[in-house]
Amino acid sequence: MTTIIIQKVNFNVAAVELFSAYINAKMHTDSTGSPVKISMRPDSDFSAHNGYITGKTLLVERGKRIVQSWRCSDWKKTDPDSYLVLTFEDTKGGANLHMVHLGVPKDKYTSIKAGWKEHYWDKWKEYFKNRGYASLKNAKINPKLKLKPVSMSA
Repeated sequence: MTTIIIQKVNFNVAAVELFSAYINAKMHTDSTGSPVKISMRPDSDFSAHNGYITGKTLLVERGKRIVQSWRCSDWKKTDPDSYLVLTFEDTKGGANLHMVHLGVPKDKYTSIKAGWKEHYWDKWKEYFKNRGYASLKNAKINPKLKLKPVSMSA
């Protein structure tokens, strides 16, 4: 049996900065304090937290959305991969991050739910605060970046 984790978190930075904190390997590593291998390329492998989390980047909408297949090394082999959808939305004075994590094994729900807050949202808030990222005027996306969506059909 699987569960769904839904979280909405407000940050005092632009949506593109949150997007970059997740999808940019250096920012991801710097902001969480844990090594990551990640790419914006569809169907690319990723791993985080010393290989504890692995999966594939399935879809990237520049500055707006990231979709990944996702699993932890301590899940049962019979547990299917879960799916992570991160959506980034500018608001007045900051941005909201909407996270939907589908297919989390029921016995891992509590630890994964708490882990998002502990290992990402709290660390990101500290990271941005310490680096003076509260300004929205410096938020930029490379307009030349070309992304291709990946089909999620089985």
